[in-house]
Amino acid sequence: MNKLQLTLSGDYLDNSFILYSANISFGDLSFSIFLTAEQTQMAIDYDDAFAPVLELMNALSDAGIAYIQKIEIDQDDEEDLEGFLNNHNDVDIEPWTDVNILTLTDTNSATSEGGNIIIESNSGHIFEISTENYEDSTSMIICQLSELLKKTGVKIILN
Repeated sequence: MNKLQLTLSGDYLDNSFILYSANISFGDLSFSIFLTAEQTQMAIDYDDAFAPVLELMNALSDAGIAYIQKIEIDQDDEEDLEGFLNNHNDVDIEPWTDVNILTLTDTNSATSEGGNIIIESNSGHIFEISTENYEDSTSMIICQLSELLKKTGVKIILN
């Protein structure tokens, strides 16, 4: 059975994982998420390297999507990198419930360019994707993300 893969990319410096992007993939489909400075800062504010994507992970689990968490390190300067990877790379994450619904919302659908994308689970886990670094319109990005997520069996509601 195919499983969604969530690859978290960043640097491992000064014994800390500094997360700056995520990639969701399923089969031959892939979708990149570029974190904002505010999202990256959450790791420091909450003293949790995974805080920037916690609500994304929660939304996936709440929607009944099982996934494999992978870690991709671009730069490192620590000997403890192996321990970090042993604990957080290639981890199977089981969903909290049966497959159900995710809602994808354009925060500014009134314009042709659109706004950011909100991913929301039934229980209210919300993750915002900034569209600033994408060349496509928000509606096109939502279509790409929706197509990928539907491969997991989840129902997508577009707002």
